[in-house]
Amino acid sequence: MSWTNDTEVEQRRLGMGRPPWTSRDSPPAAVQQWDGLIAVNYAARAAGVKRGMRAADAQKACPNIVLVHVETISEGTEEISEGSHMSLAPDRRTQKACLRRYRQASEEVFAVVQKHAGRCEMASIDEVYLDLSEEVAQRLSGSLDLDQLAAAAVCPNGCMADTRDAHLLAALDVVQRLRDDIFAETGFTVSAGIAESKQVAKLASACHKPNKQTLIPSAGVLPFMASVKLKDLRGLGGKLGQKLREALQLDPESPTAELQKVPFAELQRIVGDQSASMVHRLCRGEDREEVKPGEMKRKQYLSFKSLSPAAESVSDLEPWLASLAAELVGRLREDPRRPRSLVLYHRGRLDADHGRNWMAGRTSELTKTISRSVAFPDLHLSTGSTGEMGANAASIIADTAKKLLLERVSSPFPCSRLALGASDFRKVEGSIASFFAKAKVDGAEEVSGVEDDVLPTQAETQSDASDGGSERAPEATSVEATSVGPKDRQPANVAEFHKASRLHFLGTWRERFERWRAEGGAGPRSSHDVTESLRRDLATLQKEPLALWAHLDMDCFFASVATRDMDAPGEEVPTAVVSGLGPSSEICSANYAARRAGVNTHLWFVERATSILPSLRLVPISSELLRSVEDTWKQVYQLLVTACHDVPDNVLMRSCDESALRVEGFADPVAWAEALRKAVFQQTGCTCSVGLGPTQLVAKLATKACKPNGVRRVLEDEVKKFVGELPLKDMPQVGRAMTAKLQERGLETCSDLQALEKKRLREWFGVKGETLWLNAQGLDQETSLVPTQRKSVSAEMNWGIRCQDRPAAVKILSEVAKQLCDRLSICNLRANHLTLKLKIAVPGWVEPIKKGGHGQCDDVSRSSSLPLTSDLQMLQRFALQLFDSLSPDPVRLRGMGLAARLGSGETPSASSRSPKKAHSEASGIARWLRRPESKQAIDVDDVDLDSTRPTVTCPVCMQVLDPASADAHVNRHFEEPAEVPGGAEPPAKRPRLKAEGAPGSDSECEIIA
Repeated sequence: MSWTNDTEVEQRRLGMGRPPWTSRDSPPAAVQQWDGLIAVNYAARAAGVKRGMRAADAQKACPNIVLVHVETISEGTEEISEGSHMSLAPDRRTQKACLRRYRQASEEVFAVVQKHAGRCEMASIDEVYLDLSEEVAQRLSGSLDLDQLAAAAVCPNGCMADTRDAHLLAALDVVQRLRDDIFAETGFTVSAGIAESKQVAKLASACHKPNKQTLIPSAGVLPFMASVKLKDLRGLGGKLGQKLREALQLDPESPTAELQKVPFAELQRIVGDQSASMVHRLCRGEDREEVKPGEMKRKQYLSFKSLSPAAESVSDLEPWLASLAAELVGRLREDPRRPRSLVLYHRGRLDADHGRNWMAGRTSELTKTISRSVAFPDLHLSTGSTGEMGANAASIIADTAKKLLLERVSSPFPCSRLALGASDFRKVEGSIASFFAKAKVDGAEEVSGVEDDVLPTQAETQSDASDGGSERAPEATSVEATSVGPKDRQPANVAEFHKASRLHFLGTWRERFERWRAEGGAGPRSSHDVTESLRRDLATLQKEPLALWAHLDMDCFFASVATRDMDAPGEEVPTAVVSGLGPSSEICSANYAARRAGVNTHLWFVERATSILPSLRLVPISSELLRSVEDTWKQVYQLLVTACHDVPDNVLMRSCDESALRVEGFADPVAWAEALRKAVFQQTGCTCSVGLGPTQLVAKLATKACKPNGVRRVLEDEVKKFVGELPLKDMPQVGRAMTAKLQERGLETCSDLQALEKKRLREWFGVKGETLWLNAQGLDQETSLVPTQRKSVSAEMNWGIRCQDRPAAVKILSEVAKQLCDRLSICNLRANHLTLKLKIAVPGWVEPIKKGGHGQCDDVSRSSSLPLTSDLQMLQRFALQLFDSLSPDPVRLRGMGLAARLGSGETPSASSRSPKKAHSEASGIARWLRRPESKQAIDVDDVDLDSTRPTVTCPVCMQVLDPASADAHVNRHFEEPAEVPGGAEPPAKRPRLKAEGAPGSDSECEIIA
């Protein structure tokens, strides 16, 4: 359902004519923004005035037209100037447009809609989706003249409604009553589309404007969609649509009927399986998306300014940052919800053909706009004790946006458009003041900082269906809102969490694999029959002294293992392996049936996946599934060794589901790969893909090209063409940041890099430039099959950390140390250096979408040398001392980890360190604060925490200090030299203090960074 344009709002405000203002008898009017028209009423359209026309041209076409300029905000202020009719346009260089008046009118209509329809979803400022299932059921249970409704129904393309579509005819009656109520209460007219899906209803609402409703009967959906233009199909306005049109030689004005004629197999060839499925459904009106009921509020508040001329410096942008932030604050004051994200949008210098593309509607070819986001700042810090937004709330947002612009936009200037957005809203109970208020700390009756369920056991992981039920403690909305609870509450065992943690499994698989292989491969073995069958198949292949690389990758491994015993042969039910069954649980793996329906790990959350595919089968991660995965890859490894002439050195397991192989002695490598794939499937019930090529990199890329369940060989003379066609974003070691840098230089595919010299890439991207060049040529950086020597072992816990006090934090630290100790002991390793890594919640921290996640944090670390050890008590003692040297606020802790650097000999001496560091350790402040190491091991569970707190001796006045106050104390000596006791001269350089009682004479635990 959609309603009027902005001209109706101005006509009502200025008393121009009488409703309905969509009548052609109304005075011609248009809304003006700068020199162009953004809305035109139907009376003016009849005179030849169009949206986007220049104001002067509109007055020539219709001399009696009334032009009303939108409200504006002056540069650097939040004052709104009201637009008046027949006025000159404000100065675009010093003003920005404000659409407040039209948003308020939209809210009037939304209020009426909500009174009459239970399930509503806001689509835009003037559109809403309605699910009228309940209302239709009520209407059908009463007296309803279906024949009369069918005769009165307006349908496009000559199709007719009949009583077989009783549910649509009842909806027609409900919508007519709703439209009448909206007109009676607001004076605005509404157009509507009635159909069985959201997409078709939206397209139908535009068919018979103004002030009419259009019905699409079930039998008329396909012919109706055939008449729709390609440019009007949702999702085909960008690169996907452009790719389709170029491949099929269509233009945006072509009817969708042309797309309906394309076979599905052809669509798969052009855009891939996932996109082909979406396009196939889209052009036939098969929309599975349901109406998402919720508040009739915007999903994002956006304030933007187009700059002409473009801003060239920070000083040019600062006034506009202030205005944009002030407008954003004004809108947030009216909304009881809390935004989680602040988004900055930036556009550089306009392309030469930007204007022509805009007028032609080629949105995919407009100048690129980039976005950067950050956690929304905590505005209550500006308010004192009242909890209301203060005068500097806008300045907090402006400062955050400025930092985001300068730090995360690679080329901030020139800037032709800047926008600030508040998004990812969450509902906050209570008054609007609670939006920015601190939670009241009220002793033990408040929510504990350590929630009961922050570390799920295996059973909880499998049964987390509610993702937060009535007995669950409320989430803390900010760091300050986390209050202290009962002292006897302790976090669950870290080891229990790791048992069912997929990320922990992936991070530790190699050490388990190496240990298993060193022990002779005890445990699950590949079937003797399968192994012998593989040997026979390989024996039949012609021998030839040919060597090349192969790369084997299991297809959606976790999902395949999870479902191999669930589905009948040949059956593939869309399935995803997930971290839990709650809405915010993560998608870990999805099989290809789910991927073809649009479900993949990029959706991130279960809620998003099930909204796209309600029938999706969910399998939660469990320790049993992880054990099954581990047993499976052990069996696969044994088959790989068999396929490589029983030479283990020719097999390198890259991860638990992929391996690089050196293939020698076979004239037909493709036949070799097929024999291996058959054996893997017979043994495990899981499919795999194999790529073959002259280098490891080419083999890996060939594997991606033949997925799922395929084989692809790239010959040496095909490498340049094969690699050159690949997008750079799909290459190894190219993430989002590097992709953005490459795109800024116009580099999109590997062929773009093949044309450049290695030296040029080195100048642009440093050492990574050489890697990029090698990758683009299809060359390996290294050809060894020997895994790199391990240099460190670590254990971390970055989920569910919500500590209430120091004992709770120390308890988690001791458990992390135990995990580290276990990993060292299992591999018979010892450490000579320990690093503590903490994640500290940033000011204004908010609970992330991923429940229990760490959210936006600052990473802080401290390290220290160790005697060569793997002893638990020693690791715990040193970890505790490093923790106390940092003195973090336990309430702000969101992650904790320990990393041990491995050593094979004696404790490193001063001569083994760098000369610079050895010199600094041997002189000055280090000598003053050096103390002998305590020989007594400390049991963290029994320790008196207060007695172990480190102290610091001031090097100037020799006063013993607490580390938390030492920094300020030493600074005062520099600020007030006359008050230094004993007339001592202050040092010429600010000393770097070390915590007394630090672990060892060569400690790196400095309390001044």
